[in-house]
Amino acid sequence: AVAVDARGDVWVGTRHGLFIYRPGGDPAWREPLGGRFIVDGWVQDIAIGPDGDVWVGLFDGLFHRSRPDGGWTIFSGLDLLPDDNVLDVEVDRDGLAWIATISGVVTIDRSDNVTRLVAPTAPACQTRDIGIGPDGTVWFGPNGFGCYTISRRAPDGTWSHIPYGTHPLESVADIAVDAAGNTWFGSMWERGGIAVHRPDGTWQHF
Repeated sequence: AVAVDARGDVWVGTRHGLFIYRPGGDPAWREPLGGRFIVDGWVQDIAIGPDGDVWVGLFDGLFHRSRPDGGWTIFSGLDLLPDDNVLDVEVDRDGLAWIATISGVVTIDRSDNVTRLVAPTAPACQTRDIGIGPDGTVWFGPNGFGCYTISRRAPDGTWSHIPYGTHPLESVADIAVDAAGNTWFGSMWERGGIAVHRPDGTWQHF
């Protein structure tokens, strides 16, 4: 996992911890957490919020650093997350973090208040990846193990679900939304390919 903040620092997540590269810094590479908890942690995703907050999802927990150079909050345990295995982290334009775990999705605000998404206002399938459009639309891609529906939350809070067959992918490994509002989906299976959902509602499969 790699993310770049507004200052130009490069955050790098590995299977053996989190590191930061500060161009021109001394030293250039460092561990921002000093090795606590995360030195041997498997970092699966990193997200930088519009306010400079840093979110780090691990195989066994979630870290949140509020504001540049602020302190870290650790989320771990079923009283805070549906599961400690954090698959994806995205932050919307309002600074709300959307967290996909292996057992469900939560949102966390900048005050670290956790809200779990439950039906009917929740993704239809176990979510592997989340994508957020410039208009605030949030997309949820399924992992493809027995459930293949892509879910979407509109800016007004309404939900819609797109079943497999209407869209061409059985699984989604990554989602990206471009400036024109096209939503791109990459499959994590060999024959899945790439698909794009256009603003007019049509799909194209590559």
